[in-house]
Amino acid sequence: AVSPLTAGGLDPCLRQSQAAAVVADAWLHSGDAEVLKAYDGGWMRKKFWIRNGLRRMLAMIRSRWLMECGFYLFNTWPGRWFAHRVFFSPGSFPDLPLERSASLQAAISSQ
Repeated sequence: AVSPLTAGGLDPCLRQSQAAAVVADAWLHSGDAEVLKAYDGGWMRKKFWIRNGLRRMLAMIRSRWLMECGFYLFNTWPGRWFAHRVFFSPGSFPDLPLERSASLQAAISSQ
């Protein structure tokens, strides 16, 4: 879901929709149903396991003291590095690996 405060979630949605358009176009031009297998967002879950784990952990914290400790830790240099790496670095929202799909590449090159 998209955060109304940060618009978090829009970037992966746009990347997924871009991939869907590429795959749908290739399928419409080739008619090969095998091409549709290239569109699978399951790999994204593997990329976001740390981010999802942090969200679950933060949702379970009910103690104000623990939350304050967490903010303090994220304000240290290792905490800032970790937060930047997980949430804000260029690799935090990787592109879909469409180039790995041989059937999709064949359909695109035949257009």
